[in-house]
Amino acid sequence: MEAKKVPGHLIYGVEMDEIEKDDQHPNVPKFVVECIGIIENEENLVTNGIYRASGKKESIDKIKKKMNETKPKKGSKYSILKDEDVHTITGSLKQFFREMKTDLIPIDIFRNLPNNLETEESVKTIGKEINGIAIDSRMTLKYLLRHLVKVDANSKENLMNASNLSIVWGACLFTSSVTFNDTFETSDLIRKNTLIKVLIQRFDDIFPNDSGR
Repeated sequence: MEAKKVPGHLIYGVEMDEIEKDDQHPNVPKFVVECIGIIENEENLVTNGIYRASGKKESIDKIKKKMNETKPKKGSKYSILKDEDVHTITGSLKQFFREMKTDLIPIDIFRNLPNNLETEESVKTIGKEINGIAIDSRMTLKYLLRHLVKVDANSKENLMNASNLSIVWGACLFTSSVTFNDTFETSDLIRKNTLIKVLIQRFDDIFPNDSGR
């Protein structure tokens, strides 16, 4: 049995079990918790085009560099996040998931799901399959989806409903399983987007024992 890796200083571009976890949510990366905490500020949550609009590339690059300091200076490196605008934080969070070496939803589980993902029976199957994912990935996925449910609930103001969010996040959460030679068809992009939409819209059915954060 392979020994579990000890989390180090790197945040971007590593495996899930190498990333520092949050004290209150021990299976969820601290970076994810910190970003979502800022995004769920009441003013930020209703921002038009949240997650669709791009943040400043130089600011996102600055955050990535700070998060991956191998010898961080005294004090929390996460304090840099509070000084950035919401689009920079959402852009940084999306980039984190795109670059993470561990898929939250393993590609073999995705391929085992029914072709039509939106039936009642399919929702039950999705819940069963998600329950079998490694705990760190499962709890991080759950934490992220609970957040996206809140974004969707404010879609009248931010114009980002579950369908719009699924287009953004389908491209982020499956990145490491898509090879350079994959095409639109072979990567099943539409079906992946549909899965993310179902996970947001049917969160309470897929995670029936959720009691909030």
